[in-house]
Amino acid sequence: MANPGVLEFYLICYNNNFCVEYQINTINYFCKDQFKIIILDSNCGAYPENSIEKQKICEKYGVEYIVMPEYLASIKDTKKYSNTPSNILGMKLNWTYENVILKRNPTYFAFLDQDFFMIKPFSIIKHLDKWGMWGDLMEPDNGRSGTFKKDGIKSNKNENISFYGRIVGFVSEA
Repeated sequence: MANPGVLEFYLICYNNNFCVEYQINTINYFCKDQFKIIILDSNCGAYPENSIEKQKICEKYGVEYIVMPEYLASIKDTKKYSNTPSNILGMKLNWTYENVILKRNPTYFAFLDQDFFMIKPFSIIKHLDKWGMWGDLMEPDNGRSGTFKKDGIKSNKNENISFYGRIVGFVSEA
């Protein structure tokens, strides 16, 4: 179970430990809310030396480390989904939500790409309390918007950086 009122950052990290350590440092430096960082090792059995080093980085900074299962390395149902990096990342995000986030039930959580770094101080919880989520949008014309308040435009949430507050339906019964 997560600590109430704490923002949990979930970083799905694949074979780049510079980004892991740099991300830990930038979140520690710039995030002004109470938070916890969770590194999800998405090597899925590949690059074992990288995974060992990643775990040591997490131990050094007191960051939680979770190893994703090997079956997430590729998509098995290629008749339904192509085996592309984007689809594999989507599968890993779904796994994280269904197997980690729903069980922990954090008040606030964020998905953050391992190579998408904070560059200035921020506090997001007050926005999550008001709006329920915050992040970047991918609009149909591939333009970008920093807000969900874009009337009349269908848009998809960009997984590079997305923050969520507790929303009805997000609470696990487990």
